[in-house]
Amino acid sequence: MSLLRAYASTASTSEDRSRAIACVSGGIALGNMIGPGLQLLFTPFGAEGINVLGLTISIYTSPALFCLLLNGLGLLIVQFAFEEKYIIQHGKNVKEGEEDNGEVKKVNKIGNPDFIAVLLCVFTRFLQIFLNTTTESIGSAYLMMMFSLEKEVAVSVNAGIHTVGGGIAAAMFVSFIFTNFRKCFRMRLFTVISLIIPLIWLIATYPYSFYSDRVKIMVNGSHADCDLSKYSWCADQPKVNEYIYIGGYIMVFGIAYTIINITVTTIYSKVVGPRPQGTYQGIYQTAGSFGRMLAPILMSYSYTAYGPSVPWFILIVSFMILISAWIVLRERMVPFGRYETTKIEPSDQKI
Repeated sequence: MSLLRAYASTASTSEDRSRAIACVSGGIALGNMIGPGLQLLFTPFGAEGINVLGLTISIYTSPALFCLLLNGLGLLIVQFAFEEKYIIQHGKNVKEGEEDNGEVKKVNKIGNPDFIAVLLCVFTRFLQIFLNTTTESIGSAYLMMMFSLEKEVAVSVNAGIHTVGGGIAAAMFVSFIFTNFRKCFRMRLFTVISLIIPLIWLIATYPYSFYSDRVKIMVNGSHADCDLSKYSWCADQPKVNEYIYIGGYIMVFGIAYTIINITVTTIYSKVVGPRPQGTYQGIYQTAGSFGRMLAPILMSYSYTAYGPSVPWFILIVSFMILISAWIVLRERMVPFGRYETTKIEPSDQKI
C-alpha cells in the first residue's frame, strides 16, 4: 500500500493527485468487495474437489490457487506493460529529459515538510483504522448481544452490511475517477465532514443509561442475547436502536471512509511535497497498522470488562480531539510549495 501511494503521489500532477489516489484506493475497495463473493464460484468443487495433474482443486484450495494466478498475472503486467515515470524528482543531480547540450539539470535539495501537518494526517490514519478494527473485532458479538441475533444471522447481517457499504464505496470511487465530481471536492472541508459522520454515529449509538430498553439475557441453548455468566454488565445494559446502528455503519464505512481515503491521502501527499515519498507513505501506512494492532487488545479488553460504553467513549473523545485539530490547524494543511514559500500564510485557496 505504501509503495502504491508513493508512486501515485510522485507520478501525478497536483491537479490530478486526488484522481490518482482514488485509483489506488478504489482498486483496493473493489478487491475487498468482490473477493469474498468470488469464493462462491468455487463451491461446486466441494470439500473433496477434483484432481488435476496431481493437484487437488477443492473449495478450500481453489481460492488460493486463483489468487496465485492473479498475482502471477500482475507480475507479468508490471514486467512487460508497466512503464515507470515520475513527474518530478529531487536530489543532488537529476536528469530531466535529453537537453540540447546534454547537461544535467541540478535541483536544490528541498526543505522538510510541516511536521505538524504530517503528524495530523498520520494520526487521522491511525484513528481511521483503529475504529475500523474495533468494529471488526466486536462486530458479530455486538450484533448478537445488542439485537438478540443468533450466530448465523449475525454473520449474515454483518456480511450484508459490509457488502452494501462496499458497493457504495466502489460507486463513489468510480464516479470520482471517471467524472468531474472530484472538482467539487474541497479537501480540507470534506475531511472534516467525513470525520464528523463517524462521531455522530458513535454518539447516536452510545448506550445511554437513561434508555428504557435493556438487552435480553442469554438462555441455555442460544447464542443470541447477553451472557450474564460471562459479562456482569449484562444485567443493566441499555439497548440501542438497530436501524440507527446499521444505517450509520453503512454511512461511516461506505461514504465517510471513502472520502477520508481520498482526501487525507491526497492532502498528505501534497504536504510532503514533490520528493520521493516512499518513507513518508511507509510511516502513513505504519500508523494504520499500529491502529490495527492496538484496537483488538485495548477495545476487546474494555468491551469484555465494561461493555460497549467504554470503547464507544474512547472513540468519541478521540474523534472530538481529531476534528478539533483539523479545524484549528486548517491553515497548516496546505501543499508543501505554499508552506515552503510563505511559511503558512493563510489562504482560502482549495488544495
